[in-house]
Amino acid sequence: MALEQAKDLENQQNEQLDEIINIASNLKDNAGNINMLIDQQKGIIEDVDKDVDVAREKMNFVMKKLSVLLKTSDTGLLCTVMILIGILFVLIVLFLSLIHICRCRRLLTCRSRWSPYH
Repeated sequence: MALEQAKDLENQQNEQLDEIINIASNLKDNAGNINMLIDQQKGIIEDVDKDVDVAREKMNFVMKKLSVLLKTSDTGLLCTVMILIGILFVLIVLFLSLIHICRCRRLLTCRSRWSPYH
């Protein structure tokens, strides 16, 4: 009877070891997948970092030229001027679009390919 209990105990331990081996194998596969994803994201982050550096260099160039034009080196003032210029550009485009839409409504026909009335 003691021999049967020992064999049962050995079989249970073997089953538990097999489960542990399966779990360890799954963990290894998951770790490999995570490593691959991290490598991909690292490449993406490096590309974004390069793009940000290029944009920062262009922005610095524009800021320097704008500071020479305005004869100031106050970055807050320069940013404000650039934002106001951008807002002015957007308002001009909206105003011209509104004029175009009003003109097309009056004529009831519009030959522009950007018009919603053709």
